[in-house]
Amino acid sequence: MAPKRKSKSTAAEPASGTRVWWFRLLAAILAPALTLLALEAGLRLAGSGYRTAFLIPADSRDGVLTTNPRFGWRFFPRHLARLPVPLEITELTSEQSQQTFRIFVLGGSAARGTPDSAYSFGRILEVMLEASHGDDLRFEVHNAAMTAINSHVTLPIAADCARQDPDLFVVYLGNNEVVGPYGAGTVFRRRSPGLTAIRAGIALRSTRLGQLLDRGLAAAAERRAPRRWRGMEMFLEQRLAADDPRLEPVYEHFERNLTDIVSTAAAAGARPLLATVAVNLLDQAPFASLHRRDLDGQAAERWQQLFNAGTAALATGRSQDALDHLSAAAEIDDGRADLHFHLGRTQAALGRLDDSRASLRRARDLDALRFRADSRINATVRRVAAGEADRGALLADVEQALGEAGPPGYSLFHEHVHLTFAGNYAVAKEIWRTMANADSLLPPASPNSIPSLEEVADQLALTVFDRYDLERDILAIVSRPPFTGLDGQKQDLERRQKTLAALSSRLTDELWQTSSALYRRRLEADPDDLEIRRRFAVGLSARGPAPEAVTQWRFLVDRLPDIPGWRSSLALAQADAGEVDRALRELHQLLESWPESPETHVNLGTVYESDGRFGTAIVHYRRALELAPDHAPTSHNLGTALLRSGEAAAAAEHFQQLLERHPDFAAAHHNLGHALERLGDRDGAIASFRRAISVDPSEARAYNSLGLALVNRGRLDEAAAAYLEALRLQPDFALAHFNLADLLLTAGRAQTAAKHYRSGLRYRPDNVQAQINLKLCLEMLGDAGTAEPRL
Repeated sequence: MAPKRKSKSTAAEPASGTRVWWFRLLAAILAPALTLLALEAGLRLAGSGYRTAFLIPADSRDGVLTTNPRFGWRFFPRHLARLPVPLEITELTSEQSQQTFRIFVLGGSAARGTPDSAYSFGRILEVMLEASHGDDLRFEVHNAAMTAINSHVTLPIAADCARQDPDLFVVYLGNNEVVGPYGAGTVFRRRSPGLTAIRAGIALRSTRLGQLLDRGLAAAAERRAPRRWRGMEMFLEQRLAADDPRLEPVYEHFERNLTDIVSTAAAAGARPLLATVAVNLLDQAPFASLHRRDLDGQAAERWQQLFNAGTAALATGRSQDALDHLSAAAEIDDGRADLHFHLGRTQAALGRLDDSRASLRRARDLDALRFRADSRINATVRRVAAGEADRGALLADVEQALGEAGPPGYSLFHEHVHLTFAGNYAVAKEIWRTMANADSLLPPASPNSIPSLEEVADQLALTVFDRYDLERDILAIVSRPPFTGLDGQKQDLERRQKTLAALSSRLTDELWQTSSALYRRRLEADPDDLEIRRRFAVGLSARGPAPEAVTQWRFLVDRLPDIPGWRSSLALAQADAGEVDRALRELHQLLESWPESPETHVNLGTVYESDGRFGTAIVHYRRALELAPDHAPTSHNLGTALLRSGEAAAAAEHFQQLLERHPDFAAAHHNLGHALERLGDRDGAIASFRRAISVDPSEARAYNSLGLALVNRGRLDEAAAAYLEALRLQPDFALAHFNLADLLLTAGRAQTAAKHYRSGLRYRPDNVQAQINLKLCLEMLGDAGTAEPRL
């Protein structure tokens, strides 16, 4: 009999102390981790939070990515976050990738192309590359720049774009390092001296749990942040001297982030092209200047006397006297930015260009409101490009290229950093030259293959209407702080207003037909050019025909449904075309996706107001003001709705309150005049119309309203002069033609009246009363007519 086997004991052996310790440590780590993972999964399933990637799938088509409208929420208070440029990026097959050269442009508003991305240097670069290398490759240049961002935000954008088969990253970055998120002069998120803490916070907010936590903490932060977007005006108190120690981490973080952007590009098999940043040195006065800290009162007083004498001498053309006074002031305190600015302009007037360039750069570097990339920023760009050359980094020295002919000014810049079309062309040309000279990047090309500035403008369908819009948008920017009160601003505003008036005088129906034909030709050649289509839709919305505007906006919205601004524009175009119900449906659907959008409430108010539903319009305007308090245009809309609803007294009170806060709001003065007219205060109305004109002398409508008010007071000669000024500013102003003609007809001047009726009917042929009055004039004149003296 075989012996029985001993059965194994099922009792567990006592665990060693070391094993128990490791088990407890593992449990202590795993249990919270699993709990957090479960919470994260639950939040995602519940639809909590928002997508944080820069590029997200477009709802319209498979295999297409677009920019995420909520991307900025990780870095800015939600009500201040700017939107990226709407992009349409198609996933490439292996074969397509070989035939396509894909470029991503990274940076802030200057790289974005402010005031309009349709004319950015990236767009111009694409035209240049197609002209010089289009036989060998198909080029895509995607604008991944955003307003107000700096390198902390650009690095995650680069990481997202690196997954989309890039061949080149163009980095034009540095203007916002101080004032952007986490910078020493920011008004957005809390400044942090530690890069590790900054990056950890950004990473945490990419999770739904982190977003939930951030949303709770953000309530207090948003109370400290500006209540609405006011551009550069938000930073007026964020002054930093050039030697402020808080700037050191800014430069360190910029260099680290820039190096990591290079690493990100290289890891994706793309070449990084780093560009130095050019700024307006010659014509942009510093925004803020500070004396050195130890300057006593007596010395400061003497400095001011010398400075005033120097600037006065410069203004009267006595350049050598100006140089003597300003140099003497510099011996007392050479730390003020405005001193070096005037020194630089004086040296330029004396032909000392090298000295001028040095002084103007010093003025930029000392500017205490740090909206421009300074010398250390550009030195960092050059250093990183040189240090990373073994990983393929290229340097486009844009600052040097744009300054070769002397310190750059208004010929290349709209204001301090944003490039004119000529400026964007110059930047694109320098980037093109860098690419053409780089080893193994592109096939050989001749410099003669670069299209001219005029040819690029034609390719991008840059019309007089677009130029007018660009100038108008820039005028709105430089009419506000921190530009107000700067040296030379009054003359600058007058120059811009004259430019705008000259462009306005060219905006005829005949020119619009020519411009429309150009848009159509370009879209026939490339139906997928969404920027040209958007600009065409903008023009159609302004001038018509309205049904065609609806068609163009509908094309864009069908292509990329996630772009809030496009959907709003579609709705407004539908309202203009008489499709009010569709417009309201579109806007209410948009409000479901963006419930805290003041813009959507404003647009709803606009559509309801246009449909005569003033009470509902007022409700939406008030809600918009709750979300964005003291937003002057919205407040003005509320006033016009009150006026149109018959509440003239409430409207007058509202406009007066608005003007106490915004005394330079010309349209509010104008409509206050209308409210006072309805209340019987004709003299007050005339005074308001005159104030509107004094604020904005280019506003033809205010002159027309003034003319009507003067007629009502029996001041006919003054009224005629007001109508004539309105027509000088806007020759196609049909209503002013009709009003002047009515005045002339009453005075028995039938021949001149007939001329103005005819002119008005050219633009408004459906005006029945004008047709009747013209017939009356002709009957009075008979067959021969009579000669009348010119008015």
